[in-house]
Amino acid sequence: MPHDRTLRTVKILVTVMTVVILMGLGFVAYGLLVRGDGSGERTETARSFGTVVLDQPAGTRIADVTGTGHHMLLHLEGGEQRERIAVIDLSSGRVLGFITVAPVP
Repeated sequence: MPHDRTLRTVKILVTVMTVVILMGLGFVAYGLLVRGDGSGERTETARSFGTVVLDQPAGTRIADVTGTGHHMLLHLEGGEQRERIAVIDLSSGRVLGFITVAPVP
């Protein structure tokens, strides 16, 4: 009979541990859904903002694109201008500004 009691205890422990693991996985899944980008902020549904026009001279090309959460950074080259970075707000589609590096006089 002591063997039956030990086996029953082990079965109960395995069942409880399984429930705890499943609850933990549920909390992890919920956390990923709520904070999908890992920033701790609630994610918003993307909405369309139409067409964004960058007024740049002819010959300008997009060398690189980087997303930084709520902003998009476009690395622009050419067009007889210095290299520059255009900062675009993804929620409104508005061009926030440009970053350039100028030589020190």
